[in-house]
Amino acid sequence: MKKALITLLAVITVFAGLLSMYGYKENVPKKRVAHKNLYASQYVDYAKEVDWDYELYPDHAEMGLFWTYWDEEKQKVVQVAADSPEGAQLIDPDKPTIINVHGMLGDGHRSQEKYNLNTKVANPEEFGLDTQNVPMNYVWMLEGWNVGNFHYNRYASEMFPWTIEYKIWTDGGPTGLRSQHADDSYSIATQYTVAEHFAAEYIRAMNLLPDSMGKKEIRVAAHSMGGEVAAAGIFLLTELAAVRQISFDKLPKRYTLLDTYFSTSVVKDDKLIALGPQDTNIRWSNKPLVKNNLGFTIIECLKDLRANGIAMEYYTFDASTLLVGVSIIKDELKKLMPFVTVNPRFQGNGYVYISDGHNGVREWYLMSIMAAPVKDITYPEKTLYAPCASLPTEMLWELTNIEYKLVEGSTTVNAWDDAMIRI
Repeated sequence: MKKALITLLAVITVFAGLLSMYGYKENVPKKRVAHKNLYASQYVDYAKEVDWDYELYPDHAEMGLFWTYWDEEKQKVVQVAADSPEGAQLIDPDKPTIINVHGMLGDGHRSQEKYNLNTKVANPEEFGLDTQNVPMNYVWMLEGWNVGNFHYNRYASEMFPWTIEYKIWTDGGPTGLRSQHADDSYSIATQYTVAEHFAAEYIRAMNLLPDSMGKKEIRVAAHSMGGEVAAAGIFLLTELAAVRQISFDKLPKRYTLLDTYFSTSVVKDDKLIALGPQDTNIRWSNKPLVKNNLGFTIIECLKDLRANGIAMEYYTFDASTLLVGVSIIKDELKKLMPFVTVNPRFQGNGYVYISDGHNGVREWYLMSIMAAPVKDITYPEKTLYAPCASLPTEMLWELTNIEYKLVEGSTTVNAWDDAMIRI
């Protein structure tokens, strides 16, 4: 009997070894608290399978995840593909890391997002920079961070926001997964969504880095439509970590939503009317949107992220047109993170609050890394701090379900003179 048991154990060991050799990966625990429609029964090997056809469309090489460095001689930020050995060499695992995700770009088929501070308010000397402008990537480098940018600009070049939304979530939209070239023509260079490309690029980049990557914080800061890309993309990363395509240690620990676009839905005659994508399936799960509405689908993603240890924060301004879409899910949003109204009324020649404020939210947040955490002056007798880039993530967790408003310092880009109150 004992000899038979030993033989059985030996067979099991050999079988397990063969499974390992042929790529079988046992799932690791993950909390799944979101709607069932988000989850797939199996996933492709994203690092291997999900990429653009660069041979057929060489201009697509400008999209994806890039690590950055500062070229002192040329006084500019230089980007290197993050899934290349040259890109991996730029990363110091002993430093924290931020990855930026841009929003809708009407001219994205001709140019990338530069992440420079608005020239109407940029004063390099104010920030101790000896540069012609204020490159916000460089500011984070000076503060000791690795800096990455995820670009999907050729997919973000559309007239209507919901056209881009379809491409983030599904291949069943009215324009399909089309991308635009500089000559205004269109092509379809992939069968995978923008969110899936974010996950694939992230995995390829992180798997080139040592196991110590992730000991320091990894943060994703996503602006406008980029918030949808990141919500879906980071959700996918948690799923792919569960099937060991990437280590949980290398996932983002903090996700910043900067005036994020939550689709557009309005209530009329007690009925919810969605102006964004409907009657379509999530590409990776092949299941319908939650409640046939992207706003609710995104909230389900965010529930999953919080349950799996990812801290979140939402920033907006009171003239934001995107608040129409946020209003129906604001209460659910606040249960998951602090909700902050910063109202960037920067002083500058030609700066217009209503039109410049949307980008101003991102600029305020990214520049706030240079200052000490913003003070919460709601209770003068207490020493409290409000959400901002420099607030430690362990403190951010404690501010969930609190709404803040900036009441001092809104006319200056830097956060050194800022203060907030709780609403």
